[in-house]
Amino acid sequence: MRSWDRPLLACVLLSGALGTIHSFSLFIEPFEADLGAGRGGVASVYSVALVTLTVVVLVGHPLFRRVPGPMVALLATGGAAVGLLLAASASSLVGLLIGYGIVFGGCNGLGYAFSLQRAAEANPDRRGLALGLVTAAYALGGGGAAFLLGSRIDTSGAASAMRSLAMAIAITGLIVAA
Repeated sequence: MRSWDRPLLACVLLSGALGTIHSFSLFIEPFEADLGAGRGGVASVYSVALVTLTVVVLVGHPLFRRVPGPMVALLATGGAAVGLLLAASASSLVGLLIGYGIVFGGCNGLGYAFSLQRAAEANPDRRGLALGLVTAAYALGGGGAAFLLGSRIDTSGAASAMRSLAMAIAITGLIVAA
């Protein structure tokens, strides 16, 4: 394996796992029913997640020079998994906002920004390729999750699907950090 292959592959895997944030629309109707909340309230959780993600992408980069890469990946995926577990156990819209919107959204932004930066640094002569692959993986993560989580939600419920997603992201973090 070439010296740039492993970091790029790790960044693509991390980005793909975190791209699942964009499968939130699968959870809207089940959480409306489970929490007795309206469409606007539940949909606002995704908006909060994207705002939190964006803020962390913009301000998180100094951390990448101070903390070893595997630790950043573990922090991002571990925090994302915790956020999803909090959201899965939420009994109110506020709990869902905190778990998914703030914790998962923030850790997602940390991991996504890290994958972009690390992929570019590891591939100075192929930055466009590296950034394109990481960005595409992020989009594919959301699309792929829709296929996998849709049936899980139908058979086991939204909370169970969210717990499964938390486990998948945590395992991805362990693989990427190894």
